[in-house]
Amino acid sequence: MSQSEEHRSDQLSPGIGPKAADPSRPAAVVPRQAWSALSDSDPTTFGQAWLRVFATAAPGLLAARLMLRRPGEGLVTIAEIGTADRHAAELGSAAEAALAKSLGVARRGPAVLEAAYPVSVDGRIEALISVAAPPGVTADEVQGWLRWGAGWLRAWVLDRARASDAPSVERARAAIELLSGSLEEEGFRAAALRTVTEIARLGQCDRVSVGFRRRGRVRVAAISHTAQFGKRMDLVRLVGGAMDEALDQQATLLWPVADEALPQGARAQGALSRQAGDAQVLTIPVFTRGRFAGAFTFERTAGAPFDQPTVDLLAAATGLAGPILEEKRRNDRWLIAKTGESLWRMMAAVFGKGYLKLKLAGLVLIALAVLFSQWTTTYTVGARAVLEGRIQRAVVAPFDGFVAAAPRRAGDTVAEGELLARLDDRDLTLERLNWHAERRQAELEYETAVGERDRARLNILQARIEQAEAQIDLIEGQIARADIRAPFGGLIVSGDLSQAIGGSATRGQELFRIAPLDDYRVMLWIDEAQVGDVVSGATGSVVLSAMPTAPMPIRIGRVTPVAEVRDGRNMFRAEADLLGASDRLRPGMEGLAKVDVGERLVIWTWTRELIDWTRLTFWRLSG
Repeated sequence: MSQSEEHRSDQLSPGIGPKAADPSRPAAVVPRQAWSALSDSDPTTFGQAWLRVFATAAPGLLAARLMLRRPGEGLVTIAEIGTADRHAAELGSAAEAALAKSLGVARRGPAVLEAAYPVSVDGRIEALISVAAPPGVTADEVQGWLRWGAGWLRAWVLDRARASDAPSVERARAAIELLSGSLEEEGFRAAALRTVTEIARLGQCDRVSVGFRRRGRVRVAAISHTAQFGKRMDLVRLVGGAMDEALDQQATLLWPVADEALPQGARAQGALSRQAGDAQVLTIPVFTRGRFAGAFTFERTAGAPFDQPTVDLLAAATGLAGPILEEKRRNDRWLIAKTGESLWRMMAAVFGKGYLKLKLAGLVLIALAVLFSQWTTTYTVGARAVLEGRIQRAVVAPFDGFVAAAPRRAGDTVAEGELLARLDDRDLTLERLNWHAERRQAELEYETAVGERDRARLNILQARIEQAEAQIDLIEGQIARADIRAPFGGLIVSGDLSQAIGGSATRGQELFRIAPLDDYRVMLWIDEAQVGDVVSGATGSVVLSAMPTAPMPIRIGRVTPVAEVRDGRNMFRAEADLLGASDRLRPGMEGLAKVDVGERLVIWTWTRELIDWTRLTFWRLSG
């Protein structure tokens, strides 16, 4: 007999059927047993009782079906009432529609009104009610009955969930308390001893041991209620063997074996049990970091077997405490051991199985390392450049005077001997006439003295004549120098007297500066961080702002070991010979120069500034 047939009644319960809708009939009474059965945790008992109560509260139904969710089975029929076999199609159709929409449905068929209502808890349908009502009942009435009954079902589902979660909550609480105790201890040994002692008390065990696998074998780390134990004790050897056995099989092992049909071998568990007087032995492996790293072994006297709730409790406790102890054990190791393990794991990941992404990343890193260890480029030092004439001649005022004319100024190209400016020579001309008159007078007096044969006066007059002639020669030389002319052909680099006509000029004052047009040098300003890389004889190129498409070769001639502050940075001046020439070159042009220092690794050129900054920062902080 099927489950649906087992819980179906062929006779209508009180209140079910069209006649029950007659108000002249007395109200049906629900048996007391049905009310008391509503608190039963068994789904079948509860479902039958609930359906009887629901049928009493919803008169006029032809049939009703209740489905509840069972673990591993899904929604199954728990109870039916009324003519469910005759209206099975209607009940099934309504149930499918409600499941598809996750909402209550009600629709009128040819002969009956079919309806269904799902009960959801936490987004999952836990129960489903489907009914068939006669045509005289409205959809609103049926939906009202279903919503009323759904409240009972939801409450029962929540109560069952809380009841089933109670053991899990208790296990979690005990495990968390145990974990808090382990975390209070700083060292691994102390934490392991406290953990096994607390677990022994929690699980009412005579002895609890914990060990972790090292180099292929488990080494016992702590035994409850035992501060010190010898590594060669038979007990330690047997406990380690039991742990190795569980880790090899990656399974929880229990002795005596509860089910002889299970394939797990438990020879080491049996040996430990016999050594302890036929004790009950339970070994639970510890899984952490993606591997089985250790195990806990529990021992009880022969008359106190491990039941399933106790096994679950101990599994929860060790599942939390085991990874913590493993982490503490790893942290307590020497630094060299940690480093060695990290290197070993890295090598295993690179050369072992799996880790395809890591292997690809390693190959890429190796390829990049090889590439950057061989890839070189010409290392260049950048510098600001100024074009200057190799020779620059200063044209100065020959005497104190005033500017009379200035036909040339800065920027003009002049030929050798071409007039640049003229100083006013009128005062010099008058002074020359004065000295001519002075000489003529002295000559007349000299002739008179000759006639008188006055030898002493002749000597004096001869000196006056010579003085006048010297002054005349001096003044004529100054008049000749009043015309300021170019000493050689070139470009006037500086000097503009066109706006100073009539102005004074003192002797030695620079009026013009002239540079030749066929001989240049380039002045470079090199940053102090790179000046050490530039040596005399290094070659490079310069690009002037006025000629950005025409780079010209240069060769370093001299690096001046004197720093100057330019643009907020210390710069060193270097002189370079311009190896190329162009008619468009003019002194004072500026641009950028690059000096070839030699071949360097590309990675070094990219990171040079960062490396230098890091070194300076480290030195400053370390001092």
